[in-house]
Formats: sequence, C-alpha cells, structure tokens
Amino acid sequence: QFYVADFRQFEVISPNEKQLTQLGGNILARELQRVNPKLERALMGVRISNEMIGTQFHPEADPMSMLYHFRQPERKHQVVTEHGEEKYYDMIAHLEDPENILLTRERILPRFLRHAMIQLTPDEYLSETTLEPLGVLDHKAAANQ
Repeated sequence: QFYVADFRQFEVISPNEKQLTQLGGNILARELQRVNPKLERALMGVRISNEMIGTQFHPEADPMSMLYHFRQPERKHQVVTEHGEEKYYDMIAHLEDPENILLTRERILPRFLRHAMIQLTPDEYLSETTLEPLGVLDHKAAANQ
C-alpha cells in the first residue's frame, strides 16, 4: 500500500486485460477502495512498455507542495464538497506525515528509472560502474522488479 496524489476526474475501469497483454502491457496497481462500490476498482498504474508507465496519480508529488495545494481555499472547498469535511482533514493528516508521500516518491520513480535504464541499455554496456549509483548489483534481477 502506498499513498498518492490523485486528482482524477476520469478513470479507467474494466480494461480489456487480454488486449493489454497482447500489446505488451500489464496492470501494476488498482485503487485500494472504491467510493462507489458498484464499480470495480479503477486502474492506478499500467506498464505500457519497458520504457513507459502510465499512472493515475502523481508519483513525483512532495508533501510540502501537496499540503500547500490542499490548504488553498478553493481546493479545500472542492474536497469538502465532494468528499466531506472529515475526509478533508483525514487527507491533511496523511499529508502532514511525510512518510506517506515520500515513501511513494522514493520507491516509484527510482524503480521506474532503474527498470527503464536496464531495459534500454544493451548488456555489453551495463557494468558495476553504471549500475552502482542505482543500487543495482544484478541487472537481470533488477530489470524484473
């Protein structure tokens, strides 16, 4: 489980998983809970290719910017109107704990970049020197993470 900055007004549900697989993609994440339980959980992350991932959220978000954003009167009004005051303050409490957003930021982006670099770099160019800054000892195993 990880926390994300999610500003969606549109979402993907009921994907054609067979077609996605045939195109070389796969589903990486779905939302944990549905606001409307009549609908299936929306997609939150999809690997489109070795070099491309699509997310429904902002993995680059940082806690301070997010707190600033959600404390703006118009954003607070929008969240309270759509989800209620209790949900708004719950969200602020999560943002005030930097571990929530930082965990996502520190895991999602580095893993994506490491995976893409390994996938796009021919084996003969990969060495301990190029991979050490990425914290990779075994590039074959790391490419599958």
